[in-house]
Amino acid sequence: MLLKLIHLLTTVVLIGRHGNNGTNGTNGTDGDGNGNQSGTHGGSTASIGDIQATTRQSLDDGTAAGGNSSNNGLPPGYYYGSDGRLRYGNRFAEHPNAGPRDYDRRQYPSGYRPSTHEDMVTRYTDEGREAGGWPTRPVTDSSGNPVTDSNGNPVTERIPREELTWRNSNNEQIPFYYTDRHGDQRVNVTYDHNPPVVEHWNTVGHNQDQQARDDYYNKTDDMTVESVEDNSSKGGRDENGKQQTYQQDVGDDYQPRPKPGGRP
Repeated sequence: MLLKLIHLLTTVVLIGRHGNNGTNGTNGTDGDGNGNQSGTHGGSTASIGDIQATTRQSLDDGTAAGGNSSNNGLPPGYYYGSDGRLRYGNRFAEHPNAGPRDYDRRQYPSGYRPSTHEDMVTRYTDEGREAGGWPTRPVTDSSGNPVTDSNGNPVTERIPREELTWRNSNNEQIPFYYTDRHGDQRVNVTYDHNPPVVEHWNTVGHNQDQQARDDYYNKTDDMTVESVEDNSSKGGRDENGKQQTYQQDVGDDYQPRPKPGGRP
C-alpha cells in the first residue's frame, strides 16, 4: 500500500513538471510556480531554448560560480532587457556569476589622457570646433568681475566637458548626462574605438606591452563619440555582427601593466 502511494505521488509530480500529455504541456509548470517553461516546450524533450534557459538560470542562482542569489539570482542593478541580454544600468554586461577571466577589458586603461580629451573636445563639440581647440572663458570673482594676473592680463579657464555641446559621428547632439533606471545621473558621452578594444586585443594587443595598448586606447584617429546606449549596443561586435570575446592566450611579447613600485 505504501509503495502504491509513493508511485501515485511520483506520477502526479511528473505530470505537473512535464505537462498534461507531453504534447503541449499547457498545464505544466517548470517546478518553481511559474507555470510556463515546461508548458512552452511540452513533454520531457529539452530544446535549445530549454538548455539556454537552464544555463542562464544556473548562473542567476549563483550555482555556476558560487555567486549569491539576490534579485532573482542577480545582484542589484543587473537585469535582463526585452531582448534577453543582460544589462547593468544602461550597459550590456557579462554575468556577475560567470567564472573569472585572466585577460579582459582590464588590459586597457580605465580613463583617457588629457591630450585625448582635448582632441575629442575639438572635433566633437560645437564650442571646440569654433575655437579650434578646447574652449575657454574668463575667470570671474564672486562679484562677477574678471580676474587678472599680476600683469593685468585676464585669467581664463577651460569650459568643463559637461557644459559643452557634444555631437556624434552623425552630427546628432548627445546629452552629456543620462538618467539610469534608478534615477541616478551618469555620464552619457563615450569614446568609441574602431576597431573595438576586444578586437584589438585579439589581433595584436595580446602580444604587446602595456605602453602599446595604452597608446592604442588613446589614439583618436579612428575614435568617435557615441552615447552610452549606442556604444554599448555594439557590444564589441565584428563587422559581421558577431559578438567577440577576449582570447585567453597571449604571445611571447605580451607584458602586463607594471604594478605600483615598478614590480612586474
